[in-house]
Amino acid sequence: MLRSEIGAERPKMPLAVKLTRLSPRQLDDDNLRGALKAVRDGVADYFGVDDRHPGIEWLYGQEKGPYGVKIEIACR
Repeated sequence: MLRSEIGAERPKMPLAVKLTRLSPRQLDDDNLRGALKAVRDGVADYFGVDDRHPGIEWLYGQEKGPYGVKIEIACR
């Protein structure tokens, strides 16, 4: 479940969502998107839309560290 740090109300679209994969090694761009597909689907589900919805701009990044995913959501 996606937890919101901004309170009970979800931000309104349009949104920019950045998914950052945390791991000891980096992936190339196409594998990065594939590795984060389930997370992307979960975020879209949280907002009650399909992950192709035009109101969400998807951004991707990578950082070295212990395994995890950082999700940043901002209004556009």
